[in-house]
Amino acid sequence: TLTGGMMQDSDVHDLHAFDLFNNVPDAFLAEVLPSRLTQDILAGKHLVARGVNNASLFLLVEGQVDIFLDDKDRPLKTVHAGEIIGEISLADQRPATASAVALTDCKVIVIGEESISKLIIGSHQFAINFIQLITHRFRGVNTQVLSYLEKQRLSERKAVVDNLTRLYNRGWLNDN
Repeated sequence: TLTGGMMQDSDVHDLHAFDLFNNVPDAFLAEVLPSRLTQDILAGKHLVARGVNNASLFLLVEGQVDIFLDDKDRPLKTVHAGEIIGEISLADQRPATASAVALTDCKVIVIGEESISKLIIGSHQFAINFIQLITHRFRGVNTQVLSYLEKQRLSERKAVVDNLTRLYNRGWLNDN
């Protein structure tokens, strides 16, 4: 629920540490956003849970958060202060495909879905910044996929070519 009142100066300062708020006027932010944005998240707590709908954007001000695609595996990546979490599941209104778990005690700015909607409708610049954030995330995924495909091609080649002689091995003969 949005509450009236002025944002604290520290919240405005923290917001401008994120590209999402580039060229968005402070007066507009103070008008649209609630007065208390910053929350402390203890280590081990979920910010976003895989399979659960997410209705907030999390701006990591302090600490580290691990991103897991599968709770059984090691983290896909560790997110550091200055990064944003939850934008994809917030934007597409579907359950999260990854979990975000605080690795350390964290300080985060939490912006709810209603506030994000008001920011997008009320500020063309914020809308552009939000689209750029999501586009950047997709481009990062594309880069990861290309890297995995290259590793797969290399592994496939190693499976059929002898390292020492550079000749096709028995595996290649069996397949052809």
